[in-house]
Amino acid sequence: MSSAPSLIATDSISHETSDSVTAPLGKAATGSPLVRVRVRVRVRVRVRVRVRVRVRVRVRVRVRVRVRVRVRVQT
Repeated sequence: MSSAPSLIATDSISHETSDSVTAPLGKAATGSPLVRVRVRVRVRVRVRVRVRVRVRVRVRVRVRVRVRVRVRVQT
């Protein structure tokens, strides 16, 4: 057995939240345009840990954050 045994643990966390807010612009008078804001946040974290028996730990963390904001004005 020339190479030390290794242990690989891979974990992937995906989280997505979506929120939609509709609010009238300015005073709540009739005829005021409605503004619709939609925020979508997507976070994806990928962690990879590699442990060798000779106590050498390699951790690779990849974080991807995607934020999408959409603003739509309805008249």
